[in-house]
Amino acid sequence: MILLVEDDPLQRRSIRRMLEKELSAEVLEASDGSEALLKLKSDTGQDIRLVLTDIGMPVLDGIGLIKAGRKLFPQLPFIVLTASENVNDAVEAMQFGAVDFITKPPEPARLLASVRNALALKSLQDEVGRLQQGRSSLYHFSDIVGVSPCLKEVCSLGRKAASSDIPVLITGESGVGKEVFAHAIHLESKRAKQPFVSVNCGALPENLVESTLFGHEKGAFTGATSKSLGKCREADGGVLFLDEVGELKPDAQVKLLRMLQQGEIEPVGAGKPVKVDVRVISATNRSLEQMVSRGQFREDLYYRLHGLPLHIPSLRERRKDIPELAAHLLTRIAYAEQKGKMTFSDSALTWLSSYGWPGNVRELQHMLSRAVLLCESDVIDSADLSHWAKDKLSRPAQQIRGSVSSSINLEGADGQLKTLEELEQEIFEAALMRYDAHIGRAAAALGIGQSTLYKRMRQKPSS
Repeated sequence: MILLVEDDPLQRRSIRRMLEKELSAEVLEASDGSEALLKLKSDTGQDIRLVLTDIGMPVLDGIGLIKAGRKLFPQLPFIVLTASENVNDAVEAMQFGAVDFITKPPEPARLLASVRNALALKSLQDEVGRLQQGRSSLYHFSDIVGVSPCLKEVCSLGRKAASSDIPVLITGESGVGKEVFAHAIHLESKRAKQPFVSVNCGALPENLVESTLFGHEKGAFTGATSKSLGKCREADGGVLFLDEVGELKPDAQVKLLRMLQQGEIEPVGAGKPVKVDVRVISATNRSLEQMVSRGQFREDLYYRLHGLPLHIPSLRERRKDIPELAAHLLTRIAYAEQKGKMTFSDSALTWLSSYGWPGNVRELQHMLSRAVLLCESDVIDSADLSHWAKDKLSRPAQQIRGSVSSSINLEGADGQLKTLEELEQEIFEAALMRYDAHIGRAAAALGIGQSTLYKRMRQKPSS
């Protein structure tokens, strides 16, 4: 998004039309520096990637806007427009952070080139910042990639959630990034420096749910050879993220409700409750409302968790985000794999935008990991993607995540048995799917070395 600040409505309209027509840019208007500063301070401010501003304006001039804007967003580029050819104006604007200085009326080619360069600089700065985080999955809301209205709306709501301690219930299909949003809420809250403890409720052994969540005393049950604090006390002062919260058993639901109501827990085998200060963020891909109506989930607990609902849209609901999101993930993955700069062909971008994405962002990430691993060039083509997704375009997510054995067929399309080489290739692909494109784990499961798996996956099966 570009913020255009110009007190002359005719100039403003002319420049806006040029940017929208030539760059397909989303342009936000302001009639003076004061109005522009309010827009930078609003929720929309996080989405502004460039400010194009006049210098001579009432209330707050361009120089004042640059000074104030750079305090809010130190990396935000400013391009200055002015009817004055005074060199001192240009020098002063550059001193305070402007990246270019253009006299009015701007020559279209000159203005468009300057805007493109400034946006490219901003993208490079953003990417450097992201890459400096290494392979971390921690995101602020400003790092969540996408421009679709539904994503902007949920990010705006998430920022509001970050300013409070109210429990948040994040819903959405598997793979949409519910934990990413939970981290973003935590990182932008007053608890950001305190622990973020994540618990997958669906993966907890049934007989250890209460012990894992609330802790236990030494000797509380067979095998309890030492005292355990439990996840709730580990998160004391910070955030407890309960993923797949709908999988909690009734006994654990009762104790969780007590913690939310009274701020205390009772470890297994303890004689008295323990006070804790924990913010709970929960997530589920199931309908808790339906579970409540079927008696599978406590209604009182549901309303406690449902303090502020946050629904994450599926990837197919925000298709316009796919090209930018895919490019962002490709850069991160290629960097992590030390592959250098990689890009998509036009056919690959078309394929990415048309695919159904039953596994959402997680599936996109896994697909790109595989493509980066196997691609022989620095340009990923549609064939590098569609080969991985063959026979999956219309299959539901739960089938795609089914067992490895059920995803491998002995017969080919011609009804004849596949060659050993073809079957081996499919086994390798299935292993990578099972272990989320993690070469080390897939190789260990297959009983071969990582280098062997890497080499064999790069070989094309003979046809």
